[in-house]
Amino acid sequence: TDDESCFYSGESLVFSASITQAQSKFNRPPLRKGFLLSEGAGAVKFISDPSGFLTIWEDPEPLCSYTIGVDPSQGVGRDRAAVYVLNQSNGRLVARIHSQLSPDDLAGEVAKLGYHYNKAWICCERNNHGHLVLFVLRQKNYPHLYRTRPLDAATGEESEEYGFNTTNQSKLVLTEKFKNACRSGAVQILDPDLIT
Repeated sequence: TDDESCFYSGESLVFSASITQAQSKFNRPPLRKGFLLSEGAGAVKFISDPSGFLTIWEDPEPLCSYTIGVDPSQGVGRDRAAVYVLNQSNGRLVARIHSQLSPDDLAGEVAKLGYHYNKAWICCERNNHGHLVLFVLRQKNYPHLYRTRPLDAATGEESEEYGFNTTNQSKLVLTEKFKNACRSGAVQILDPDLIT
């Protein structure tokens, strides 16, 4: 999917005018744009670059927990990866990566972003190119990856699956929960591009 079709459901926008208006009060210009440079052992350094793919609205707060949602892309054409960082204490979406990165490169950037935001929990879509992103994150031994432990129907044994499997049904549930969180203000969108 491309950026424009991500927030369309049938023929109507996912965000109603009332949600867009309610969320617009949280929108603000970013603090900075650029990218993160790895300094080894999980340490990263921000490098300012106005054409960078990382946009930051709020820097990490030492005592806050963060979650990163990752929607990978193939890294070609108009399909861009979308990554958002959520501050769990106040519901603000505080940073994003939006770029045509290959799955391998995206994994590296997401790992650096995770370390930057206090070893944030990363929840990556595992469909299609997400498998490769998750594989690379696991190879890098990133410490906090979302996973489930479903029971195998045939054997009754527990297995371990990394990432989140997006289906038509799960997409509807996620979209409705996100709309409700935006409507109530439990999630605050600082990025004006996300709701326009």
